[in-house]
Amino acid sequence: MKQESTSSLAARSFAVQVFIRRGAPLSDTLRFEQRVLEWCADHGYLLEGAQTSFSVTAERELCALDQVDLLLALLDEPLVRLARLGPIKSDSGDPTDEMGPRPWAEADASDPLVAAARELYEAGRLGGVGFSPMRAATRW
Repeated sequence: MKQESTSSLAARSFAVQVFIRRGAPLSDTLRFEQRVLEWCADHGYLLEGAQTSFSVTAERELCALDQVDLLLALLDEPLVRLARLGPIKSDSGDPTDEMGPRPWAEADASDPLVAAARELYEAGRLGGVGFSPMRAATRW
């Protein structure tokens, strides 16, 4: 999974790991990869890596809202059972202030707390940083 851009990238990026449901046919995982590439391209993200482990960059600064939007898009995919997001990092690889005490945020597609947080986020009652488990002491 790789998208290239001829212009320089923004100063921030984050890593993503996706855990697919067991027994998924290869054809389904290939279609999943294509949908992720299309969604990311539509939202101005550039990806580099494999279909289940990749980094996300953009030609603008990334923030917690970008992470949450991508996370929710991934969890909408029927093949995804779990998604992990790394902290937003600068070009130098240093974590930004948006990183909380944990290096990775994890969301399980079947977790009712994730569903509740999603409802609040989509209703505008919870912001990206508030939704972000990077600030939480435990997994979502």
